[in-house]
Amino acid sequence: MAQTIRSLNHNLLLQEFYDRFHQEIRQQALDLIGVSRKGWLPRCRRWLLEPFIFTLEGRKNFFRTALSVAMGELIGKPGVGWIIGATGEIAWTCALLTDDLIDGSQEREGHVCAHMVYGRVRTFLAINFALWRVFFSLITRPPVSFPARIRMVGLSIRLLLMCVSSQLPVVGSAGNLKAFYKHAERVNNSNHWALVAPAIACGDREIVAAAWEYATAIAINGKMQNDLLDYCGGSTESETLYRDFKSRYVTFPILVLLEQEIDESDRDRIERYFSGHDGGALTVGDLNNLFLRYRTFQRCLDLMRDQMGAAVQAVRRIESRLEVPEQFSRLLLTWTWDAVDWAEERIQAWRDAHG
Repeated sequence: MAQTIRSLNHNLLLQEFYDRFHQEIRQQALDLIGVSRKGWLPRCRRWLLEPFIFTLEGRKNFFRTALSVAMGELIGKPGVGWIIGATGEIAWTCALLTDDLIDGSQEREGHVCAHMVYGRVRTFLAINFALWRVFFSLITRPPVSFPARIRMVGLSIRLLLMCVSSQLPVVGSAGNLKAFYKHAERVNNSNHWALVAPAIACGDREIVAAAWEYATAIAINGKMQNDLLDYCGGSTESETLYRDFKSRYVTFPILVLLEQEIDESDRDRIERYFSGHDGGALTVGDLNNLFLRYRTFQRCLDLMRDQMGAAVQAVRRIESRLEVPEQFSRLLLTWTWDAVDWAEERIQAWRDAHG
């Protein structure tokens, strides 16, 4: 069964999510922010939220909704899964809008950014109003007990604070692998919401804990994969290859290299370059030779496999508490293994290119 899952084309899986959810989840999101009904108040809300709606309608990736809907069906509360999926996509759309504002981006997923059309002030207001509507919907809409809804709100605030803290220079820095893991969990926690929030509705703490562990493992693996692709390349990394290196960002491959047993002269060259003390001490070619000599990318893959194993164990824990349909396990395991498979493919291509 594992070979069948590992052979699935992940791009096709993402397309399947989009085809299944893009219409329904958009409508759910519009309902939750209060712009679907007729009347002057919904029309006012729609005007205020036009930058948000513009971005939501242009998005193409709704895989988090698939996780929420699947978890809702698993615990026997499909309505909860849809609402959590919609609130998650609202929050993620707001995160994209915020990122575009901060970076001054002009394009998002093939279309112009909202702030280029509606202005920065109106976009900022839309972000804040949409987030307020999310909290209001969480308190009033999910078909679960009021204490469970309060726990969902508490989870949303916790994840929001984690995400904000990841952007602080001191908190967001990752000086070693342990710090890197915590940073990855903070900065990439949308899957925690997608899986843990519906699990709260079932009232089983073991399932909630297992969902959190799974989401943490795939968040870490996702960050590992992204950092590796900056050095190995990929289908969409042609313009960002070695950007982290040139910007002197200490990312996952560099942390792994520094935590290996290497010559002190090599360690000194690496540390001096990334600290900015000696700009000419290290080139891309030098670094690639060090990666080869110390088999750093193999060590990176081993660490990714460790996280994959943790994710699989979390899925097994959920299966021990509930009768889990095969398609749900397939969804979670496919997502888990794909990051490692993709990294293995790109590292092999890098090895072939560098001998």
